[in-house]
Amino acid sequence: MIEINPPMDHVEIAVSAVASKLETVILELRGLMQAEDIARCDAFNRAATVHEPDKADDAQGEKFIRIGQEYQLHRTAFQKLENVVQAAGIAYDAVQLARERYRSSLRKGELMKLLAVFDDEETKVKTKE
Repeated sequence: MIEINPPMDHVEIAVSAVASKLETVILELRGLMQAEDIARCDAFNRAATVHEPDKADDAQGEKFIRIGQEYQLHRTAFQKLENVVQAAGIAYDAVQLARERYRSSLRKGELMKLLAVFDDEETKVKTKE
C-alpha cells in the first residue's frame, strides 16, 4: 500500500528531528551496551583464569579482587545503560504518539472546516427554497 504523506509543517519537522535523534541515541547506547557486555565477559574469563579453587573467596589475591571489581563495574555500567535505553525508547514512543495525536487533530480540524462548508451550502439551499 502506498502511503501519501501530507506536506510537513514546522511541528512535523521538529518531531521528525527529535525522533531521528532519539533513534540515533538508542543505537549508540546499544553499541555501548555491547561493549560493556564484552568487557564484562572478558573480566569474567580473566577472573576464572586467576581463580585458585583451593582458596576461599576472601583469600584469592589482589589480582582476582581487582578483576572482580572491574567485572562489577562493567556489569553496573551495562545495567545503567540498559535503563537509559529503556527510557529513551519510552521517550521515542511518546514522540510518535504525540505525532499521531497532532496529525489526528489536524485531520479533525480539516473535517470540521469541510462540515462547516457543507452546512453553509445546505443553509443557502434551504433559504432559496
